[in-house]
Amino acid sequence: MTNKTRQTIQEKYSRSAVEYDDNRLRDPRGRLLSELNICLLRRMLPVYNKTLKVVELGAGTGQFTITALHNGFSLVATDINENMLTELRKKVADLDSADRCWIQTEDIFNLSFADSSFDFAFSIHPIPRFLTLEDQRAAIKEVARILKPRGMFLFNYRNSQSLYGRLYKEYAATPNQIEDVLDEVGMRVVHMKGKRFITRKLINIVPNFVGRWISALDLKLCNFRPKHCWDVFVMAVKD
Repeated sequence: MTNKTRQTIQEKYSRSAVEYDDNRLRDPRGRLLSELNICLLRRMLPVYNKTLKVVELGAGTGQFTITALHNGFSLVATDINENMLTELRKKVADLDSADRCWIQTEDIFNLSFADSSFDFAFSIHPIPRFLTLEDQRAAIKEVARILKPRGMFLFNYRNSQSLYGRLYKEYAATPNQIEDVLDEVGMRVVHMKGKRFITRKLINIVPNFVGRWISALDLKLCNFRPKHCWDVFVMAVKD
């Protein structure tokens, strides 16, 4: 893992957590994209089982944390940025499910958990933020370490072979590269979904009703050839 990746991520997400939520949850355009991500997460979560040990990596201010709690899961929610976790603690404290969520600061490249600690890990958005394939590999390898045999990992990545991926300014990987990384750490893909049309740049320039239509179309087509989507959601299992 490069120091540049850690520094870039910490600087980018060390701004006000309230501003972060304003951009993604309170702004109607940002909320449109967030709601689609939440729908995809819900469709890919494993069947609820109270015995599952669950961890979220890169929880931020908690939009996916709260979704998992509402779906009945107990989990450890982690992030490298303490200001994000401060906001998450406020949100969780207001929920009836607060006693099912443990929040702590963690670095996805150097997790404090023992080997084979969890049955299910999820990380929506952190992997695509890393600046090289080596950084993405290092993060996935560390997550694989803390998973039990048959443990599952849900994450997303930017597909460089999609049209948007070719224009994406940060690092984007090919489906084969991601599958090779998973194979290296003893994991394999069992399920995928994807977003092929909607992006924040697009919804910023179209009327809201058009954005809603595009979002609905994306959700309808999320199972269709996900390897061709620009934002691919992957469920992998550890063999």
